[in-house]
Amino acid sequence: MKRILFCISISVLLASLHVVAWSAFDLERPGARAAGLGGAFCAVADDADAMFYNPSGLGLIETSIISFNYVQLMTGLDDGNLSDSRLGYVQSLGNVGTFGFTWYQRSLTDLYQENIFALGYGKALDEKENYVVGGTLKILHQDFQDSEAINQNPFFNAGTSKLGFGLDVGGIFYLIQNFKAGLSLSNLNQPNMASGTGDSIVPMKIRLGGAYTREAFLGTTELMFFDNHYRFSLGGEAWWFNSVMATRLGLGFGDQDLSELTMGVSLRLEQSGWIGQIDYAFINPLGGLGEAGGTHQVNFSVIFSTPIEAEGVLEAKILVKLGEEKRQAGKLEEALEAWEEAAEVLDEDINLLVRINDLHEQIRRQNEAGFFIKQGRDFKINGNYISAATSYRKALEIMPSHQRATRLLKEVEKQLQYMSERQKERQARKEKKAAQRARQQSKSRAAGAIRQAKKALDEAKQNTKLNQAFAKDIRRLSKQLSEAQRLLAGNESDRALVLAQTVIKERGRFGSRLKRLKRTQARRQKSKVKKVQAKPTVVKTKSASSKVKNRKRARGAYGRAVKMMMDIEKLNGKKYYSNKVTVLKKDLAGIKVLLKGEDYTTAIEYAEKIYPEMKKLKTECEKKEKARRAMPTNW
Repeated sequence: MKRILFCISISVLLASLHVVAWSAFDLERPGARAAGLGGAFCAVADDADAMFYNPSGLGLIETSIISFNYVQLMTGLDDGNLSDSRLGYVQSLGNVGTFGFTWYQRSLTDLYQENIFALGYGKALDEKENYVVGGTLKILHQDFQDSEAINQNPFFNAGTSKLGFGLDVGGIFYLIQNFKAGLSLSNLNQPNMASGTGDSIVPMKIRLGGAYTREAFLGTTELMFFDNHYRFSLGGEAWWFNSVMATRLGLGFGDQDLSELTMGVSLRLEQSGWIGQIDYAFINPLGGLGEAGGTHQVNFSVIFSTPIEAEGVLEAKILVKLGEEKRQAGKLEEALEAWEEAAEVLDEDINLLVRINDLHEQIRRQNEAGFFIKQGRDFKINGNYISAATSYRKALEIMPSHQRATRLLKEVEKQLQYMSERQKERQARKEKKAAQRARQQSKSRAAGAIRQAKKALDEAKQNTKLNQAFAKDIRRLSKQLSEAQRLLAGNESDRALVLAQTVIKERGRFGSRLKRLKRTQARRQKSKVKKVQAKPTVVKTKSASSKVKNRKRARGAYGRAVKMMMDIEKLNGKKYYSNKVTVLKKDLAGIKVLLKGEDYTTAIEYAEKIYPEMKKLKTECEKKEKARRAMPTNW
């Protein structure tokens, strides 16, 4: 008899909870962090509890997370130990998206149990993560466990357990900077979890939320509708002591005299490669079952932060793939740009460097083939079909697989097929004279271009500023000019003309490049480099060999400093330490000027002076970036 009465009391208890707070499988504020925010988590949803608030939030997670949660419900009630517990795992797969798995259990000791097995997925629709979508598939299972009470109660004749399925969907999007909105639909299919012939519908929940983040502060609000009821909640979160500790406060209001105050706190321990976090929340009901006492939640999480270096490598590999796609599409310049950017990170990838050199050669051949194709079109317009065919064949000799040259050659050959042999002879005599004139003109143009290129390079060599600033470029262009002269002597005036024009074009860019260099010098004069140069501590090298060694040392020191600055910028250093990054960039510009002026000793001295500062700044940026990526709010 006691068992029957006890079972009846349990039914009354569950019914009372349905009236005031929840029904079966109607989870109230799962997760200690969300609970501390008053349950206003729809627009945030970026930790292991995202699946129960807004599954699209999984798309904001870029790490792996293991999380365990325990909730002691209604501590003032004496009718058994009513508790919730959760075990969750989240895994980001980069561009594929983020998956999450959670097992959630509600238990009334030895009497009643609910289990939820959820598989969620979220993905950003754009690179900046302005729009994310996601969904959760849930398996629902409930079970009455007191065998003696079940045998004596006709209520359980239809069965003591039930299995069902639920579906959640949602989305998060940024409206303006730092402000995002969220929408989610939980239990979209409204499963019936009645054990018998009656109805026990799990209601659909509609959540609308907004969240505002600025530095270490988060403010969030949410409006939820379910089963002809509503609930409004809001909360705030602040992180302190360099993201070691967080405090939270939330409020909740709703119909049926629902009001509550929530509070929470978090502690975080950061280690190499992972972060441990403890979240605690206390929910104090102000109405409804206020006399039942508060609810305590504790959450333990381990966040495996993605190494910054590994992410840089991943981005570089993506650039390599993008460059290959551009190359296959014929966009060689864009492919070269992508590969060179990737090579900044994958600087030890010999295969990539070889591919870059090959692409340089391919671009050069493409430019030459383009010249002959243009020449062939000019011949065709003037009716010189034989000369046009010759030009197209030259283009194909340079690039045998050039589709456009192949197509144009077929068109010209088709025109020649319709001509009789006598017409071809007359056309050949006519074009022979025209070709002689064209070759003479081309030779004259090439000779003129070579003279112009030589004059331009001689002026650059005589100009001290240009010679110091672009010595390497001048040597490279001089080699190209020598090649153009050789081609002209070998009666390959067309190719000589292309090379000479390339030299003239690149020499013409020296002016704009020198202006940028002067602006750099002006900025350097306002930086610390000016003070270093003013000191009479320059030590002149005693021999040519020592000067070469100093030059190598100076360039190596400068290269290491530049690589360090690139790492700092990839770690959002300008965002975290804007002033320091600006000063260090000015210092780097000054060192570059010292190298141009062959003041290698001072350049080494100053590069070695600022390098420890940059290394320290990089370490600080790594900490900030790891904390941002591992922060539940994804700041």
